[in-house]
Amino acid sequence: MLDDIQKYLESLGIKDFDDLRPDEKDSYFKLLDLADKSKITLEDIKTHIKQMRTSVEFALSSEKLNKKEDIFLKARLKNYILLESLLERPERAKEMLNQYTKIRNKK
Repeated sequence: MLDDIQKYLESLGIKDFDDLRPDEKDSYFKLLDLADKSKITLEDIKTHIKQMRTSVEFALSSEKLNKKEDIFLKARLKNYILLESLLERPERAKEMLNQYTKIRNKK
């Protein structure tokens, strides 16, 4: 995102931060703050996938669906379950390794 801001400034003919006026510097810092807040984290993605999975589960359980819709929702559900599994795998592996080392240390 910082590269995008720098490219935008260069397109305006501004090559260095010191070339900016005080009010432009203030705007620049606001843009940097906005860019920093707009970063998507792994936790954001995990939360979104869980929400989508829940909405698909709800649709499957509460609506009368034709065969095509049923198949489509089940496919979406399977994709969300697989994505969750993929994203949680490193955490699960770390947890299992911790459990294994605890057992080994007790012996």
